[in-house]
Amino acid sequence: MQEYTVVGFYENNGQIFSHLVSARNSQHAFFVVAKEHPTATFVSAIKGRVVEGQGIEFAGDSLVDADTVVSQPEVFNRDEIEPCSSNVITDFQIQDWHLIEVGAGWTGPIEHRDKYRFVLEQSPESNRVYFKVYPSVLDGLSDEVPLNGLSGVIEIRNGKPALSLGLSENQLCLSVESDIYQGLYIHTDSFVHKSSASYFSYDHGCNFDSTYYKCEDGSFLMEARSDIADKLFDSHDFGDRVVVDSNGWDIFDREWKRTVYFENNTGGDSIKGLFELEFGDMSTVVTHISG
Repeated sequence: MQEYTVVGFYENNGQIFSHLVSARNSQHAFFVVAKEHPTATFVSAIKGRVVEGQGIEFAGDSLVDADTVVSQPEVFNRDEIEPCSSNVITDFQIQDWHLIEVGAGWTGPIEHRDKYRFVLEQSPESNRVYFKVYPSVLDGLSDEVPLNGLSGVIEIRNGKPALSLGLSENQLCLSVESDIYQGLYIHTDSFVHKSSASYFSYDHGCNFDSTYYKCEDGSFLMEARSDIADKLFDSHDFGDRVVVDSNGWDIFDREWKRTVYFENNTGGDSIKGLFELEFGDMSTVVTHISG
């Protein structure tokens, strides 16, 4: 089995997609995605992992015709050259080694299993090495949702090896500097709130005390879940049923529900239905989807 990136769009709303799948060959890659997304229309299957903005660019969120492109020269005919800010050393998927196989009962989309993306880059100007590890599901969401996970930069600072860490690449608030011969200096930015907290270790089967550094206000999880839920609802295959309206989300912690109204083929009142999602505990991973 090899990795393939399948590119296509949904005819009902024109939304472009790129799905990473494991398949025997390119034609089998189309088959794998078609089983998960029966309303999809396919354009190509590219061998390997290709990510929007890194190896492939889409004209927009949905299909764009030539007249639209020509009428927007400020978007499609810009003169400036985008600078190369870093060189990608490696870019691959990683997941919890405890979860070698997806458990029976998984009902979520294949691209939303508990997978993380690991990216390692180096700046040609400063030689700093940057890395970020974040849930793969965050790829393709709005730019307002940060790629939260674990990000950092490795560099030589003050003549010594140093490591800065944070939740996202734009906010590296914890620094570790080595004196080479005896120990480590650990310091944080002034806005970081330091406290004590315990965490559960699956390896040891017990809780451990730790120092906890709170870096953000905690709004990220709700923002990311909201974008994920909207995206899954917009691309969901309701079969022969035609959606005519829907309500907002009813949120019960991990459970997200949305009332949907379908067209009545007999001409009567619309038919009421329900679209449901469930997220993992304190996670962006979708563990259940139905509708």
